[in-house]
Amino acid sequence: WWKQDTALNTYIFGLFLVGLPFTIFGTYVVYQLQVVGYLIGTDSDGQPCVDYCLVPFGSQKLDLNSVLLYLNALGFGLGGALSLLISAYADFWKNKSVLVALLVICYGAVCIPVYWLKDTSLAAFNALMALYVVYAVVTYIITVVFNMFIPHCMRTAGQEQSINTSTSEQTFSEETKTPNIEANTLGDLTSAPPPSTPRKYGFKMSIWGTISTALGGILALVVVMILYQTLPTASSQSAGLLVTTVIGFITIAGSAVTYLGLPAIPAK
Repeated sequence: WWKQDTALNTYIFGLFLVGLPFTIFGTYVVYQLQVVGYLIGTDSDGQPCVDYCLVPFGSQKLDLNSVLLYLNALGFGLGGALSLLISAYADFWKNKSVLVALLVICYGAVCIPVYWLKDTSLAAFNALMALYVVYAVVTYIITVVFNMFIPHCMRTAGQEQSINTSTSEQTFSEETKTPNIEANTLGDLTSAPPPSTPRKYGFKMSIWGTISTALGGILALVVVMILYQTLPTASSQSAGLLVTTVIGFITIAGSAVTYLGLPAIPAK
């Protein structure tokens, strides 16, 4: 069944693979930042955090919630700028599946160190902040790059439909011994694909891609919940970080499928 539509199946699998770190990293790294921030931060009087928390951010101390907002703004701002540059460059790159595989590897690599950053120290806090910014940047870029394959696959689906229709009509005309002039006329009329064929294919890719990303995230969260209930109390507190690290390795391994299965988009 995989080879019946390799491009579609690889696209769906790739977004399922992306959904694993997308959900688990975005959930538990932010949670860990809040936990560590409250433990290393202070209030305005230098006392332990209660209602609000000031944490080191650069050369000054800022409210923890403001720091998280700054990280989001920084990540998505850089991600937006880099996605424009990379997508423009990718138009002239023949093997775009290599770019997708590299981005998936980066996505997994960001997740791997997380489990070893569970200690409540300023160094761990700074490392988690840096990883979160990289995660946001790669998230933005990988979304744009995956979407490049939708219009290409839509055109391919339309062309294949035209070929299949022309072939079937030609076979029918030969079987019924229709004169060549009529067969050629009929072939010309059916050479253009029905407008709905590419649209349906693109709609299928968009819908199943979104569903697969959500399923990947749900699966990751379910695994965390199972580990939280089964591991000892001390270990269960870091179950989310453990699963994030494991998913990092899985994501890197799965990048080979995206490299081998995604179609080659012609360069401009």
